[in-house]
Amino acid sequence: MATIQDIFPYVMPSVQGCPTAIVKNALRHAINEFCEKTLIWRVAVAPIDIVEGQSTYTATVPVGTVLVAPVYVAMNNNILSPTNIEDLDQTCSGWRVSSANTPLMYFADNNAALQLVPTPSETATGALSVEVALKMDLTSDSLPDWMFQNWVETLAHGALMRLHAMPGHVWTDTTTVAYHKSKFRDGISRAKSKTMKSFSRQSKTVQPRQFWQ
Repeated sequence: MATIQDIFPYVMPSVQGCPTAIVKNALRHAINEFCEKTLIWRVAVAPIDIVEGQSTYTATVPVGTVLVAPVYVAMNNNILSPTNIEDLDQTCSGWRVSSANTPLMYFADNNAALQLVPTPSETATGALSVEVALKMDLTSDSLPDWMFQNWVETLAHGALMRLHAMPGHVWTDTTTVAYHKSKFRDGISRAKSKTMKSFSRQSKTVQPRQFWQ
């Protein structure tokens, strides 16, 4: 793993006099914005046991990371379609009390837990396969080596955009904020494009469907 300190040489010369703690904080927020908007940092979590009558499951992510969103969910190799409560309420009004041997859909609740729809009606060991997109915990200093190697300049621009916009400091430079913002957004766009091309994506035309008689 790389560290936030590895990015310092790309940032510190442009913000002389800025405390390292403030630089770290700006980099963490830049990294997390990058991860949230690109969904580029992905890992497969350990297989999850399915319990009869239980609809909600938690994916255990690596220490120092936070789940952004599930990007692949399958039960016994059957891919589940992403959905949301609003669509379910409109098209499948009884989804909250429905059950089936194999769920067809999933959504993530406000606590980032996965809710399977319909609720599984059978117990199955290690049946749920999940891949998630991650970001940094705000107390972590670590990021993947590939992110540092491929996107360090983008991350530095994201941090400098924030640091130069801070008013009333020796490192303040509002004349450069738009430049760094443009570079940061361009990097996010390129990373998002690479992510979309590199990973299989669910069709956005998939609609929730009635799944009980």
